[in-house]
Amino acid sequence: MHNIPVSKNTNKVIDKIINNNNIPNTILFYNDYKNIGLSIAINFIKNFIKNKENLYNNPDISFVVPMTVAEKEYKENIRMFLDKIRENIHFSEEDWANDLNANNKKIIIGVKQIEKIFQNLSKKSFYGGKRFVLVWRPEKMEQRTSNHLLKILEEPPEKTIFLFVSKDHTKLLPTILSRTFKVKIDTLLKEEYIDFIIKKLNIQKEQATNIFHLFNGDYNKIQESVNQLENIQKHTEMFQKWMRLCYKRDIEEINFFVDEMSKKEKHHQISFITFCINSIRKTFAINNSIENVVFLDKKEEIFIKNFAPFVKQRYADVVKILEEVVQGVQGNLNTKMIFYNSTTRLIKTIKK
Repeated sequence: MHNIPVSKNTNKVIDKIINNNNIPNTILFYNDYKNIGLSIAINFIKNFIKNKENLYNNPDISFVVPMTVAEKEYKENIRMFLDKIRENIHFSEEDWANDLNANNKKIIIGVKQIEKIFQNLSKKSFYGGKRFVLVWRPEKMEQRTSNHLLKILEEPPEKTIFLFVSKDHTKLLPTILSRTFKVKIDTLLKEEYIDFIIKKLNIQKEQATNIFHLFNGDYNKIQESVNQLENIQKHTEMFQKWMRLCYKRDIEEINFFVDEMSKKEKHHQISFITFCINSIRKTFAINNSIENVVFLDKKEEIFIKNFAPFVKQRYADVVKILEEVVQGVQGNLNTKMIFYNSTTRLIKTIKK
């Protein structure tokens, strides 16, 4: 588990299970508030299966996950879930609900999924070894689902191990809880976690510390932020260039800038302007001596702190202009005119 930010105590318990000849039939990984439980469970499975390369298409591994109430697209949802794991195994329940387009719909583990598990377990092991059933967020089970699952747990099939990954295990039936071997997911202490981030993501300590505090140790968001760091650096340079052009009123260079921005794809334009809005909000925090302003990049920090005095009394006006740029781009208006008009308005606002 050394590639996962888990405490030494948690690692010891897991290692003891792996090295024990008498492995529990049902293991509950609980306290998964940092969304690292899936990677713990997957790594656990890797210790016992022969075909590690085909992990997500292995007939001896079944996945049970929350879905929208109807569960009409069971196979498609499971395929999407496995794709999600490949993309970023530390995703959150909210990320998964968004992928399901759940909106305000309730996501549950319905009885149909357990019935499908029954069918799978009635067959012999494909590779002749252990079989695994990984239940992600078991607290989402309906009452009927829990009762069905309980029947399996009371007389588990031979060489079959159930792995529960839970954020709130107290919602499980007491009769199910009593049949589980419980492993609490404790994350690393702050300094240990920061050292882990430095080694894992190959970044400097100051940056790792900022990221840790910004996302409160949520490894999913930490990874995403580092993956986006290159964009942050590019956006900083572009924003810096834009504001300098506005301040200098260099019409020729402004036209070049407008041409450059209008040729970018829509999502790049929105991403850039959103970054600019967040940067302006940071200037507000700096000008009003609000603490805990976190920067992911040193160049961004230097520029924003130097730029802050120029928008001290104009914060709301600048944000309004930028928000209207986003609205215009989303409304498919002429982007060249949008960026040109917004630039002239920014010039008047900054130079007041």
